[in-house]
Amino acid sequence: MIGELFDPRKEFGKAVTEYAAEHPEVVVLSADSGKSSGFGDFAERYPERYFECGIMEQGVVGMAAGCIPIVGFNMGAGLKPRVKALFTKLLTWEALVGFAALLLVEFFPRQLIGIFGAANESAYYTDFAIRAFRVYLCMLPLACVNKACFIFLQAMGKAAESTALSMIREVVFGVGFAMLLPKSFALSGVLYSMPVSDVLTFAVAAVLIAKTYRELGAAK
Repeated sequence: MIGELFDPRKEFGKAVTEYAAEHPEVVVLSADSGKSSGFGDFAERYPERYFECGIMEQGVVGMAAGCIPIVGFNMGAGLKPRVKALFTKLLTWEALVGFAALLLVEFFPRQLIGIFGAANESAYYTDFAIRAFRVYLCMLPLACVNKACFIFLQAMGKAAESTALSMIREVVFGVGFAMLLPKSFALSGVLYSMPVSDVLTFAVAAVLIAKTYRELGAAK
């Protein structure tokens, strides 16, 4: 005997609506598919938690990604020791991953270059590519820590600090030194711009990291 057939999309919307009754953190982002997906009842019950974005799936995904740090911050409000421990783990693993990548770059540059189909290039090309790998990427551990700091500060709700640090690295130092250093060191200046930017950015990041640890340690 065949049971009653149900529209899986409408059943999904119904299930989410029922779940949302006891979980106020649940929100719905719709790409002009609310009614067909069974979210009509949700929109009527919780209009402040229902966002109709129109036919723009990419925008919906972007909005959802943008909600991650905000939701994560609010869900973890008051759990400062957990945030501090996570921050420590993140910085530690970022540094370790960066160091592992650095070893590959410094000791196996020729093999890495070969991955990009440069095995049959001239000796001059290969020599410069090896030098570029070793110089341009020599501060990978610091670069990884800097990037982790950008993202974690944003997740903590520190948008100003995160944005400032990112702009300092990518625009002030990144673009600035790429334009300035070649005037004194020619083509080598372009290679130096990356590690110099990473070192100086890390100096700024270290101040923000220390400040963040003090704040997390002060709130028990």
